[in-house]
Amino acid sequence: RAGACANCAAIIKEGEIEMDMQQILSDEEVDDKGVRLTCIGSPAATDGVPTAVAGTGSGREATHR
Repeated sequence: RAGACANCAAIIKEGEIEMDMQQILSDEEVDDKGVRLTCIGSPAATDGVPTAVAGTGSGREATHR
């Protein structure tokens, strides 16, 4: 749970997840592609429950709410 491996990376489809300190994602991945690390992320206070697609590069995708 340190944000250093990206095994839990997910693309945010709806809502917003705020991340504490992370070390693995580029600014482009976070800002342009909406990738977040779920191990260190939490829903933004003003949004509802975020929807994310897990498995950003594994070919196996699961939707989480």
